Amino acid sequence: MDDFSRLPHRAGDDRTSASRGGRERSRQKRRSPVRYVLAVMVAGAVLFAWLIFQPFAGDGDEKVRILIPKQSGVGKVADILDSNGVVTSAFLFEVRATVSGSRGDLKSGHYTLRKGMSYGDALSALKKGPPRNIINVVIPEGLSRRNIAKIAKKEGISGSFMEASKRSRVLDPADYGAPKKTDTLEGFLFPATYELKRGADASALVTRQLR
Repeated sequence: MDDFSRLPHRAGDDRTSASRGGRERSRQKRRSPVRYVLAVMVAGAVLFAWLIFQPFAGDGDEKVRILIPKQSGVGKVADILDSNGVVTSAFLFEVRATVSGSRGDLKSGHYTLRKGMSYGDALSALKKGPPRNIINVVIPEGLSRRNIAKIAKKEGISGSFMEASKRSRVLDPADYGAPKKTDTLEGFLFPATYELKRGADASALVTRQLR
């Protein structure tokens, strides 16, 4: 047997061990709140990432048409999408656009999107831009048929707008109090912005205006 094992036990050794144990427990207590804060921060970061990246988002619901005006900043775009139900949060959409570096890539124009789209899908559509086979025909208020015909021709509408706007099955001016001898649809062609396929016939524009 080792001679050292026979040495008498000293009380000081117990006090030293106890002191060391106390210091260790004190360090653990100090570390516990830090670990808690870190855990909360990590959980918050994961939740925030989940909210903006929406890993299990679907394709959206019913279709909705929206207009993104020219020179719209990402904040305005986010508000338009939110107010039309395309995205669930304007703030989170703007955050997602910032994180993905897409703030300056969103294009203006008319879009057909879906309500409840994911932020990523909405961003992809707005970065791609409106469909190229779609044109927007802007008809201001107070224009005559002849003036509208000039706009239609300029926008590439096929056929004669003047002929198409003489009469239509969609609307009879006499039903709205016009004289029976009224021979055109002048005054019934509603001014607005119309989304049509490129090369659409003039009768399609007239029908949209009457409806």
